[in-house]
Amino acid sequence: MVRKSKIEIKTNTAGEKDAVIFESANTQEELLNKCSLFGRMTLKPGCRVGYHLHEGNIESYYILSGKGVYTCEGVKTEVESGDMAYCGNGQSHDLINSGDEDLVVMALIVLDK
Repeated sequence: MVRKSKIEIKTNTAGEKDAVIFESANTQEELLNKCSLFGRMTLKPGCRVGYHLHEGNIESYYILSGKGVYTCEGVKTEVESGDMAYCGNGQSHDLINSGDEDLVVMALIVLDK
């Protein structure tokens, strides 16, 4: 099956004016209800995904392009194309675009039941 991804723009993800653009690749049913998200996320320069806690799931980011700062459990790490960032169940994280170009990321949230 081939179809266009569903595009959703989430604003104020961290109390900011900027928006995060989400493009969902699969429905939860297609992911056999084992994942709550698989898709591409685009952050404009200066935009961020707010610091948040994962309970009952894990999240991985694969950086496709751009540069950013990934924070997990208070540890900040610079990320760029080709890097993978992981947040485990019970951990908190965020991501900010620290570059001059869009930061494009594939995101996967897997349920940890």
